Amino acid sequence: MSSMSHRPDNRPISASGATPHITTSGMLGGMAGSRGVPLAVLLSFLLTGVCAAALFGLLLPWVAPEAVQAPDFPHVLALVHLVTLGWLTMTIMGASLQLTPVMIVAPLRATRFLSWQYPVYTGGVVLLLGGFWWMRPWLLAIGGIVIVLAVLHYVVVLSITLLHATTRPLTLRFLAASLLYLCLVVGLGLTAALNMQFGFLEAGTDRLLSIHLTLGVLGWLSSLLMGVSYTLVRLFALAHGHDDRLGRGDLRALAGEHRGVGPGLPHFLARSDPAWRRCTHCDRLAVCL
Repeated sequence: MSSMSHRPDNRPISASGATPHITTSGMLGGMAGSRGVPLAVLLSFLLTGVCAAALFGLLLPWVAPEAVQAPDFPHVLALVHLVTLGWLTMTIMGASLQLTPVMIVAPLRATRFLSWQYPVYTGGVVLLLGGFWWMRPWLLAIGGIVIVLAVLHYVVVLSITLLHATTRPLTLRFLAASLLYLCLVVGLGLTAALNMQFGFLEAGTDRLLSIHLTLGVLGWLSSLLMGVSYTLVRLFALAHGHDDRLGRGDLRALAGEHRGVGPGLPHFLARSDPAWRRCTHCDRLAVCL
């Protein structure tokens, strides 16, 4: 076994006297956004998320008494969506566009319209929050449609990127599941916004909102955070080569919790809401999707 000494500045010296060369350009290049993500796009998402968190902190003392008295008060709903869409999802979008290429060792794909992702999504969030704050159903509907368009573009970009991944870590499966849950969440949210304008669900609204909340927290956010942690914890702890069987079990367990939500939605709506029976097949398909 060869001996290794150190310089006074703590740099190692090999037995031959040469300083070992450590290459970090690949890692630094991936983390610096050289895989096709404009820095302005990433910073826009992250800085807006920070501003949304600060705004939440300013409004919380004023809105909290209303939340205790009436959780479905317009100002309370606006604050909730400020957190979920303006803070959490905004930050996650920016961070995932940066970290996904690094974790799967592949550049982002389908980035032609990526520069439009931030203004379109942010505009939809502003319209939605204004609709909740001043209780304008037409603003909610427009904001919901714009958010759905931005989310679909985000899902397409990440989905194509995941399909072209050069490695298949466990994180990739969690990311794919989280994208599916995100589509369900925004689809149900748009349905709820349109229902506030047209009132086609009636008694089924409360249950629809419960599913919307459950899939948002336990589906979209939990799947994404758990999946990313399987890669980042190993990266920062310098612990590699562990078996992924427990992680795959976690993914199956998480998916099993929501397996009955989608197919069960038309069933409980048909039982609880007479208006559901009067909906056209297209209306029912839109709600189920």
